[in-house]
Amino acid sequence: MIKWESDNVVREDRGLKIGRTKILPAIAARGEESSYNAHYFQYMKRPDVFAPAAFSLRDRVNSYLEKSLSLEISFDPKSLEFASSIRYSSLGAALVAEAVEFMAGHFAAQQCKVCGSWFRIGADQMRKDRIFCSAACKCEITERENPQDDAPLVQTRRRIIDPQFSRAAADGLFRFG
Repeated sequence: MIKWESDNVVREDRGLKIGRTKILPAIAARGEESSYNAHYFQYMKRPDVFAPAAFSLRDRVNSYLEKSLSLEISFDPKSLEFASSIRYSSLGAALVAEAVEFMAGHFAAQQCKVCGSWFRIGADQMRKDRIFCSAACKCEITERENPQDDAPLVQTRRRIIDPQFSRAAADGLFRFG
């Protein structure tokens, strides 16, 4: 939660406790004796909480990513070309970087209508009108919609479906790992 202490101090309502005293980190503060991120005040005014929250999120994510990823260059001697790549220090860093790219609007995501997995769509990714994450999910929904009485069990990577079962019964079957 964001709290304005005065027109010159905005803080996050979280922090460490030392004894009974809670330490509230400042997002921005300005004054005669000291200032911290005072330039933020040209973009925010009391009682606005969105801009301070956005600045706080940006600062925390940038601080984390600064320590967690690096830009590297590689050289291919066969083609005599350079390529850049990002190296993540952990899976968490990769996930945070992915979330940042999504927040910045560099790609969109959609949830699969069959399994509920999220997948990228749009710019340099899959088609924007795609509704399934994979061919297996597309086949699974086709089997559900067009059951045949004499059809054998159909095994996909997610479920086993017997066309004689109702959709509700098929949804209750165990998932494969």
